[in-house]
Amino acid sequence: MSVPSSRRPDDVPPSDLCQRWESFAIQQLAADSDPPAIPDQAHLEQARLEQHATSCPRCSPRRSQYRRLVSDLKHLGSEHRPPKHWQQQVREQIQPLPKPATALPPRPLPRRLPWRATLPLLAATLVGCVLGLMLLRSPAPVAPPNPSPAALTLQLRLEEGPAVHRGGPQEELRWAQSGDRLHLEATPGAGTTETGVPDTSGAAPRLELRVYRNERELVLACGGPPQCRLEEGRLRGTVELLLPGRYQALVLASPYPLPAAGAGLDQDTATAISQGAEVELGPSITVQ
Repeated sequence: MSVPSSRRPDDVPPSDLCQRWESFAIQQLAADSDPPAIPDQAHLEQARLEQHATSCPRCSPRRSQYRRLVSDLKHLGSEHRPPKHWQQQVREQIQPLPKPATALPPRPLPRRLPWRATLPLLAATLVGCVLGLMLLRSPAPVAPPNPSPAALTLQLRLEEGPAVHRGGPQEELRWAQSGDRLHLEATPGAGTTETGVPDTSGAAPRLELRVYRNERELVLACGGPPQCRLEEGRLRGTVELLLPGRYQALVLASPYPLPAAGAGLDQDTATAISQGAEVELGPSITVQ
């Protein structure tokens, strides 16, 4: 059975009264310019807090500080107010603009030429218009169509067990199983001869097939026998996908010697492109 508390409502700890008076003083600062209407009950609370601040050794100094702050805020900026009748003083100091002493004489009208003097000018203008119309109507010579040179291409073919599937859209070469074989076939562009040596046009003569695993491990890098072979003007190579991972195949073509591989897919490709090589990427294949 609970025993009712003998503490009266007015028995508030001093620390609570200090906090309540502090909040009340801050609210009075915010509402000093336009104080709101205070009900009777709030007046009683205000009188009680003021009585506490007067006798409390902790709140009494702060009460004096708040009163000085309120007084300073009321007089803040009074020294920067403009004097009375400052607008009239500014107008009196503005001087009117001086008027010009003499007006400028009117400019004489240009003398008109006789109509016979304008005949050569009209004739030259008419001849120019006729020649312009003739040039606009004459058809411009049409250059013969220039077929674009063949581009460097890379085709992939995945061998899965006894069945061989031709490389089709990229979605068909996304997945493979460990032990599958990947066949690569690179077709040179217009600048490469069928034997892989530079032609007389100076275009890209060298080809190299590369396959990376997980963008770091170099699985295949060949530009000819014995790992790759040249057949019918195309460079062909085969790699066995033994370990799981993500495989990326590509072909490089350049008229200059290709840089050595081994630093990873991104670094090797960037180095080759910076030295004038052309790079063609195939679809990435994930081996499970």
